[in-house]
Amino acid sequence: MNANHRLPLWKAALGVFLPSFIVFVLLDYAWITTASSVYQSHLKPILKPDVDAVAALLSWICIVAVNQVFVLPSIIGRSAFYCLGQGALMGVLLYGTVDLTNCALLTGWSWTVALVDMAWGTTACAVLSMVQSRLHAWLAAPAASDSSSD
Repeated sequence: MNANHRLPLWKAALGVFLPSFIVFVLLDYAWITTASSVYQSHLKPILKPDVDAVAALLSWICIVAVNQVFVLPSIIGRSAFYCLGQGALMGVLLYGTVDLTNCALLTGWSWTVALVDMAWGTTACAVLSMVQSRLHAWLAAPAASDSSSD
């Protein structure tokens, strides 16, 4: 990443991470409630009766942080298509690691669940990359007073 594209830590945290975290949590929550029947029908015997909120929050923090640290630097100033592609790649690799490991080890984890969840992760991380890219571009843009001449 070019030094001119670096944001101060506080701007990266409050201006990119926090808003993209909120968007990702809302997006994932909407998905979980929409697709709950898929998960319920395949995973009911191994699902907890209540979600572990701490584990969920930590998982979301990890996903958003991984995207910001490893994807965002490569997509700054690139096209929307490139941003979506890099985010999708991160999503399929991240969710694929979890889903395929679960497929290999857990009797209740079906290929259907793995493929549906990987498709979701691919989509969610593509959107996350676009959100982070646009937030970063907005925050890194010079202020109107910086570009005007006296």
